[in-house]
Amino acid sequence: MHRAIVERLPPPYPLPYRLYSGFAGWMPGQLQRELELDGWHVLPASEALVFRHDTSDMWRELVDRAAAKRTRSENVTDVAVR
Repeated sequence: MHRAIVERLPPPYPLPYRLYSGFAGWMPGQLQRELELDGWHVLPASEALVFRHDTSDMWRELVDRAAAKRTRSENVTDVAVR
């Protein structure tokens, strides 16, 4: 995304916008396989998260949530196996 494109967005720019730029590509079946191998953190979205004003610690919070979810899942599996 080029800066000039963003600057053409209608007012009141930039407050109501949160833009992410990047690219990810997968060959057929690759993403599904990565999900099956537990290679992604998948968390539920919420309106509060998507539209929160202070995003300074959002990434750390999401990583912590994902780690906690994974730890809980592993503990449940371990208990069930024994």
